[in-house]
Amino acid sequence: MARGQTAASLALLLALSVAASPADDPVLYRFSVTTPEARQWGFVDSTCAVVVKPTLEYAREFREGMASFVQGGKVGYLDATGKIVVPATYEETYDFSEGLAAVKSNGLWGFVDKAGRMAIAPQFLDNPHLNEFHEGLANVQLRPSGLKWVLGPKVGFIDRTGRVVVEPQFPYGNHFSEGLARVGGSGGDGYIDKTGAWVIKPQFSYAGDFVDGLAPVRLTSEGQHGYIDKTGKVVIAPQWEGNEEFKEGRAVVRTGASQRGMIDSAGRVVLPLEAQHIDDFSEGLAAVRRGGKVGFVDREGKVVIAPRFDPPVAGSVRFQRGFALVKLDGNREGLVDREGKTVCAIATP
Repeated sequence: MARGQTAASLALLLALSVAASPADDPVLYRFSVTTPEARQWGFVDSTCAVVVKPTLEYAREFREGMASFVQGGKVGYLDATGKIVVPATYEETYDFSEGLAAVKSNGLWGFVDKAGRMAIAPQFLDNPHLNEFHEGLANVQLRPSGLKWVLGPKVGFIDRTGRVVVEPQFPYGNHFSEGLARVGGSGGDGYIDKTGAWVIKPQFSYAGDFVDGLAPVRLTSEGQHGYIDKTGKVVIAPQWEGNEEFKEGRAVVRTGASQRGMIDSAGRVVLPLEAQHIDDFSEGLAAVRRGGKVGFVDREGKVVIAPRFDPPVAGSVRFQRGFALVKLDGNREGLVDREGKTVCAIATP
């Protein structure tokens, strides 16, 4: 979905904040402050006590107990206690996934573990799609062996040792989900299995990942979006201008630039297409933006917290361990509980 973190692409990263922490890890919440020179980032705990001072040029939310940050134009990683585990020495990075994270050094991509050790040496080329491990494999971009001066780089898949499992042959590709990976072919998007064999022939002008047996697709470049099953059969008829993967049994669909709603896995509308923006579900609630304000709905579309918070500076609004970080008023940020009650406010300089 996006390139990795780099100081030169912070504006892009503001829209990309997907994170998850194992239940036994401390949870830190990202916040920001505005200085005369720039916006800076830090982290607080569930009492709004500052754990990482807002001195970072940028920081992403935590995933697998690690968060990347930018300092001095380079990228590194913090652990869930706020300790710098991987110094900021890399040009770009991705989030951790299955214990490894892609990092860019001297123009090439490799993978580090959570101790900062280089697990797979930098050798891969820039990849416009996610460089992350899913189901034991990662999509990477490299030149086909023996043809490096004839063909441009292609996407293939490696295992956790760096061994090429699916030879580089696709113009683009995404990670595996439920045993299938969306890749490009001569007829558009299709899906392969872990041997590289086509399971669903390339035929879509757009295709997303499979979740709960369904994937969002668009049949033609001018057509509408619907959903297919893992045989390639259309099971929810194309009827929207845009759609997303299912999360916690719900998917966001769109009929206009700011007309979003949610459906269930049967295609039934559970939230009318009236929202300006909808974040993914987290702990049973999803942030919904209406009239320029943010509130929360449950999986049946019922408003649990009425829209009254200002939109965040960056990323999504989501609950972690029962709390969500929101803009309380003006530029003041803090935590609210699942009833929308203020738990604490962050004291900023």
